[in-house]
Amino acid sequence: MQSNTNNLGECQQQRATIQIDGIPVCVTYKRMKNVILRIDTKDKVVRVSAPFGCHHDLIVEIVRKHKEKIKSRFSKRAVFDISEPDLSEGGLIPFLGQLFRLHIEHIEYTTARNVSINHEDRTITLFVCSNDSKRELFHILTQWYFKNFRNILIPIIDKYAAKVGRKANTYGIKIVNGYWGICRNRAKSIIFNLKLIAMPSEVIELIVLHEHVHLKHFNHGKDFKAEMTRLMPDWKHREDELKSYQRYFI
Repeated sequence: MQSNTNNLGECQQQRATIQIDGIPVCVTYKRMKNVILRIDTKDKVVRVSAPFGCHHDLIVEIVRKHKEKIKSRFSKRAVFDISEPDLSEGGLIPFLGQLFRLHIEHIEYTTARNVSINHEDRTITLFVCSNDSKRELFHILTQWYFKNFRNILIPIIDKYAAKVGRKANTYGIKIVNGYWGICRNRAKSIIFNLKLIAMPSEVIELIVLHEHVHLKHFNHGKDFKAEMTRLMPDWKHREDELKSYQRYFI
């Protein structure tokens, strides 16, 4: 157990990492009244803040009470985050807010590597060579995501750039953590997170509009919000939908 104390000698904290039914739990003891539990889906750990003197059994009881919710949240991140896809036969692959079963079909020639999607039976088929590694499968799927996301973005960008009356000089797509889109006003450039490909189209539209409005209004002040409401009256509802996904991605 480690003890961390600030320079004033106040608000001393002690930390301990334990396992509860196979779930990693990081406990921070500090001056507080109640026990607070937070599920960290990124690092797949449960973070518990507890008052000094809190009994170990109480922490175990609280974690076990939320055990099913914790495991569900951990698995959902693994399912929806395209940077950590399940590339085994029958694995779940996200695309535009839906989950597709992965089918792997082996081919003879590397030039025939490809990806196809069937919306009727909710399957995505990877055409790969039998000796292709998981890394190669990931690369093939990611390139397919990039190609589809570019095709999806082009008409949405044209639509909302026209509505806002502003267009970036350059657009880019990256797999990143920390943001869904970013507008660099000096360079007049906008970058979109490829992870958006896992979300419904209305959420993608929200981010596209959001970043274009930033070409006019740099912060999230009243002018920014008024412009968002004028151009997308239900943007707050879409933002709530975004938040329901957000904890699984960033």
